[in-house]
Amino acid sequence: MGRLVSAALLACVLISCLLWIACSSGSPTKVITNQIPASVSLCASSAASCSSGLNISLEAGKFQTFTATARNVLNQVVTETFSFESSNPTVLTISSNGSVCAGTWNSLTNPTVCTPGPTGTAQITATAQGISSPPITIYVHQHITSISVSKSPTQPPTLSNSCLSKGAPAGPESWLFEAFAFNGGTDITSTVGPFSWQAVNPT
Repeated sequence: MGRLVSAALLACVLISCLLWIACSSGSPTKVITNQIPASVSLCASSAASCSSGLNISLEAGKFQTFTATARNVLNQVVTETFSFESSNPTVLTISSNGSVCAGTWNSLTNPTVCTPGPTGTAQITATAQGISSPPITIYVHQHITSISVSKSPTQPPTLSNSCLSKGAPAGPESWLFEAFAFNGGTDITSTVGPFSWQAVNPT
């Protein structure tokens, strides 16, 4: 019985030594330096933030530079090489450095001349290691010579055509306005994308 216990104890000691040697003599832990980004964002280079840059209006023949940014799971910026893509190259092309042409670039690697093409819409994205940015929709249109604003004909009537009442029978009144873009006498509203609105104090 004593020999059996001694043999079992010796076997345990030998196994422990073998495990210790295997753990201590292995290769060191490898740290992967090329992190896969958790997210990629694409932003107009002149914009302060990307939150309002999901739709952009661009005149045919004009160009705009975009900047792509990759971040890891800790929201830290990581260095990446990006590829760019346009969903409609006939209307809009994007070069390898993120410059967009409302038309066709003479070169995607060294763009210098943007030749205007047809009007329309295209979406652009930036991709790094299989992770793509949310798409940005770009509206390519003719030159805007004027914009007009008028009351929408579909809104309910108000007590006056020149002012609004705070205490109308159904509560405060409001007006709904519409904007229209023109190239000379041609209405090009459908090609310019969403309008930006702001209040201006009367002089």
